[in-house]
Amino acid sequence: MAIVNLLTERADRGATISEIAAVLGQTPGTLVPVLASLSAGGFVVRQPRDRRYRLGPALITPGQVAAGRFPALAPTRRVMEELAQRTGYAVFAFQRDGEHARLVETVWDLTRPAPWMRIGEVVPIEAPLGSVFVAWAGPIETARWIGAENRPASTVDALEARLALARALGFVVELRPPSLLVPELSRLVRRGQQMRRAERIPRSITGVEGFLAERVDRRSTYEVSTVSVPVGATTGEVTLTLNLVGFDEPVGGSELRRLGALGVAAAADLAERLGIR
Repeated sequence: MAIVNLLTERADRGATISEIAAVLGQTPGTLVPVLASLSAGGFVVRQPRDRRYRLGPALITPGQVAAGRFPALAPTRRVMEELAQRTGYAVFAFQRDGEHARLVETVWDLTRPAPWMRIGEVVPIEAPLGSVFVAWAGPIETARWIGAENRPASTVDALEARLALARALGFVVELRPPSLLVPELSRLVRRGQQMRRAERIPRSITGVEGFLAERVDRRSTYEVSTVSVPVGATTGEVTLTLNLVGFDEPVGGSELRRLGALGVAAAADLAERLGIR
């Protein structure tokens, strides 16, 4: 995957095996069998004259099929690349698929580890996950996402307040989850990836609201997981989002607001390109 992404970025000049190894942090010897398999299948070609690898003809047909299924991805990727360059963080694009959010595109620095999710994988839209898809929806959709009938009133109020903050900011700030929530969130993600109805977090688990930022004070710092921005909405339903990921260090409130503003501007640009109101 990283080789194909690298050769896509270097469409004109390609790359030698030494250059590929340097970018990916591998030895040339490690890449020899991988490139041999890709070459045998026609996914990459090696020019005898300059010994540089470039994308091969076997990618044309699957690329055309994928482009037909996701016509909005070409402009989406361009906006994501610009946003990643401006912020320095990896960017994910999620598209709503029923009660799930499907990862449809990623942009990240190839010198860093690959994203923890693969394109095509899904997560359930169920509290506290997927809040960006419901924060701008109506009260019925919001209450369903929260699972209000199974939670204490204090938790419901806290989640509603955090959704209101997201609407005021224009973006959602997801924090690193409290330790008690990690097993439950992992379970939700696993069941979501199986496209089965996710079980709700048991009522006995407290602190669900801690996954979402309560406020974004300029003088405070935050352990951020993602910054998620809706790309327009039709009748309150968000179908596409841009997500900044890869926060290895705490982020100051002022910087967090700056990143959110860049994400909002990118989402507005993409919405205009896609004709989304």
